[in-house]
Amino acid sequence: MKAFKQLSTALLLVWILWTQVSTSQGDTWTPEHEFPTQTDCLDYAKDWVDHILQEHKDAKATGPYGFSIFGGKARAEFLCFPDTFDPRGRQL
Repeated sequence: MKAFKQLSTALLLVWILWTQVSTSQGDTWTPEHEFPTQTDCLDYAKDWVDHILQEHKDAKATGPYGFSIFGGKARAEFLCFPDTFDPRGRQL
């Protein structure tokens, strides 16, 4: 029974791509997209950062899933979490 419960939980899990934007005004978290797997979510995040780096000449990579822009005055990072976790601290 325990194995069945773990399997059914895994099948229902959705991964959410979140954007964390940090500025001098503070941090904001925004849910962007849902994905069936963590790998799909991370691949999308990486592609999104690559696209932004190509489109905005002042954007600088801060890692595979993040960038800074406007001379470092703003930073964004894309993070993937299971749908059971809210990085804003709220319980789902």
